[in-house]
Amino acid sequence: MGTGLGTTEVARATAHAPTPPTVRTGDLAELGEPVARLHDLAGVPLRTHARDLLAWARTVGQDVTVVLVEDETGAPVAAALLEVRVRRTPVGSLVSARLAGHATLDHQRLVALDDEAARALAGGIHDLLAEHIAWRCELELLPVGDPVVAELRRLSPFAQTTADDPTPQVIWPTERTERTWAAKKTRQRTRTAQRRADESGRDWSVTRATEASEVLAALPATLDLRLERELELGRSDSLADSRQRAAHVELCESLAARGALELWQLHVDGALGAYLLAARDGDIIRLVDGRIHPDAEDLSPGVILHGHALQAWHADPSITGVDLGRGLTNFKRSLRTQDIDSEATVLWSHPALARLEQQRAAAVEGARSALRDARDRSPTVARAVHAGRRAQTWARAHRPAVTGGSAAHQDAS
Repeated sequence: MGTGLGTTEVARATAHAPTPPTVRTGDLAELGEPVARLHDLAGVPLRTHARDLLAWARTVGQDVTVVLVEDETGAPVAAALLEVRVRRTPVGSLVSARLAGHATLDHQRLVALDDEAARALAGGIHDLLAEHIAWRCELELLPVGDPVVAELRRLSPFAQTTADDPTPQVIWPTERTERTWAAKKTRQRTRTAQRRADESGRDWSVTRATEASEVLAALPATLDLRLERELELGRSDSLADSRQRAAHVELCESLAARGALELWQLHVDGALGAYLLAARDGDIIRLVDGRIHPDAEDLSPGVILHGHALQAWHADPSITGVDLGRGLTNFKRSLRTQDIDSEATVLWSHPALARLEQQRAAAVEGARSALRDARDRSPTVARAVHAGRRAQTWARAHRPAVTGGSAAHQDAS
């Protein structure tokens, strides 16, 4: 049966048929430039941005696989940055994938400029995974309702999406007064903390450093205080690892070179009592790091330091607000005006893999719950848990630095 179209009409229809996007994969070191252009266009937050992730990956020795979508002109329209680990077995290869910077970032992004690009990116990610006999893909801290994730869920045999950590933010009104930098209770708490610090008889002061040389010169002292704080609390500290610490320093050096980094410090009797590292990202301030010294807790140094910083940023009309970083604490709740919700999605190649992992996760959580109950009931167990975590952090901080090579992405069994 004929089509009803002549040769000229067929040629014209063919000429106007849209060209599908092109999908390719490669290493971030190879494809970093087009991804960075895309991230600039999409306004990806710092640290999650390809520019910052490239430096992080190089320093910690982590390979990053890029799935890149380009339009007919070769312009990037979608991209995913993944950590991919392959394990060879006698029956075939198993692969696990997660977003680059997993567990170290406040935000994650699967950038796609339109629905077609989102579908193409999801297809590229799925094809990368489907090259293996079995796979698992974890995508954390993504905006709720991400279109790439929606398409991946459709393509995958089994998927599970749950709420992830919210990101509290302080967003200020356009019309500002001396009272709009924080809620009334926060302003009162700041004044009270400063008055008590004055009445304590201790010599205290708050300083703000914006010059790159001044910020970087003070950086080692902030890292020493951070480690001391984490050891005191018996918490696991990611920056205790020498490679992650080096990546943090490199990030700070890069931000300082761009004129985006500032350091707030509270000194008590000549010693560093608290610090707050923050970076300008467009019209938003993003908190990078901050800790208080155990010996300065009685002065509420975090309240004082954040109060000074928020008032200074609030006074600048070009700054619309402050991103407080992932996770809600009581202190952040007292400051924030809104929360940015996020979701985590895990995808599996086989439902049986999902059930096995869920059973294992339930067993682990049961063991943790039992340990928490025992810790809460017994001071002896609580001290043992604290000592164990403290020892773990100390060991990481004193582990010899690893030089050369990259993270293992292929394990032979």
